[in-house]
Amino acid sequence: MTLSGVTVLVTWTKSTANGPNPYVWIPAWSTPQRSTGSDSFTRASLATGDLFDIEFFKAAPNSGYTVTITGTTSGGQQVSRAFPGILP
Repeated sequence: MTLSGVTVLVTWTKSTANGPNPYVWIPAWSTPQRSTGSDSFTRASLATGDLFDIEFFKAAPNSGYTVTITGTTSGGQQVSRAFPGILP
């Protein structure tokens, strides 16, 4: 399956109010680093088996995040999947 019009939204929550804002980057996508707390990255398509890393820089330990991937299938169906986590 291939997804077109792919958006990856990285939403994070700092572990402390005074902690640093992490910078988010997806290297394989040649995207600029972002650091707003709700960082959106787009790509024309993703195919089954495509892999990519999401890198966090300057993040406070124990900061929570959610990565949500959204796209449209070849059959025209809009799909979305969220992956929550905590930075070590």
